[in-house]
Amino acid sequence: MTATTWTKSLVQQHAQVAVAIEIYTLPFYFTAMTSITDTTSNAYKTINSVCIEEMLHLQLAANLCLALDVNPVFTIPRYGVDLPYLKPDDPATNHYALVNATLGAFDPITLGTMLDIETPEEFEAIDHSTPQYPYNSIGDFYDALLAGIKAVEAAQPAGTSAFGWKAGNQQDTWAGQVSGLTAIITNVTDAATAIKTINEQGEGKAHNPVPKKPYTGSQFPIEPAYQLSQANTSSGAKDSIDTVDYYKISHFGRFIDLQNAATTGTFPAVYPLKTPESTDAVAAQSALQSDFITFLANLNNVWRTGAALDFVTMPRLATDATACWAAGVIPNWG
Repeated sequence: MTATTWTKSLVQQHAQVAVAIEIYTLPFYFTAMTSITDTTSNAYKTINSVCIEEMLHLQLAANLCLALDVNPVFTIPRYGVDLPYLKPDDPATNHYALVNATLGAFDPITLGTMLDIETPEEFEAIDHSTPQYPYNSIGDFYDALLAGIKAVEAAQPAGTSAFGWKAGNQQDTWAGQVSGLTAIITNVTDAATAIKTINEQGEGKAHNPVPKKPYTGSQFPIEPAYQLSQANTSSGAKDSIDTVDYYKISHFGRFIDLQNAATTGTFPAVYPLKTPESTDAVAAQSALQSDFITFLANLNNVWRTGAALDFVTMPRLATDATACWAAGVIPNWG
């Protein structure tokens, strides 16, 4: 049953779900990306650029949890089952696949789900002054989370706050790479900026009137203040894929461009599945699952203890997933 009033507990539940949402996207996008045999292709590089920003979004969601007095928990995502508070059933957008993602190769079905995940909430925005869930999009969910934070704070006596807004253990790996962003969240304004960054990079700048089909990626730009100016690595070095202006267009726009390219051409070549399952396939799946569990354990440790965040394991996960495809099986993340 939908609650009638925003409470601290409900806001905290939303914040934890935000972490689950960001974790949900990573194996799905990695699986599609690593199925592509040509790592120099535009499709591979485009999805990789999205994965880089999804790691920033995961960091922001986890920081928001700590600011709101809840410890983020990183667990293996489950596909084909509902995500809490999300039920994308709006017939106007026809994006039903968000919570029913099926891991697979980069193809029309997978790309359709990628578009579902990043569908702009401007297509279906509603008033969130009171809780009105389930939500039809991730952007709609984040807008509700921010509205809930503001509502709970507004109900507090003057000069007091419902939340601790503690900066300890929060992370800022992308310091200085998004000009308008303060990744360390210590007040409502910081929370609003973090959520704006996530929505801008995922959906793009809101338009009035909203764009009409057929869409092009350029219709969904990221406002300059929220653009990732430099693709991040653990050392802060500029990534080679930043030679193309992926980071000026939202995830939805980038995926629209991939869809348009496939309409006029073909999808890139992907690894074929093989049967029966080989010894190499079993070993590749085992390595991926082990490394992913280690990756999640490291994330849990970082936000629990304040240890420095290091994404050095991300390339390893891509290598593991590629090995699964090369062995003829769909990566199984556990």
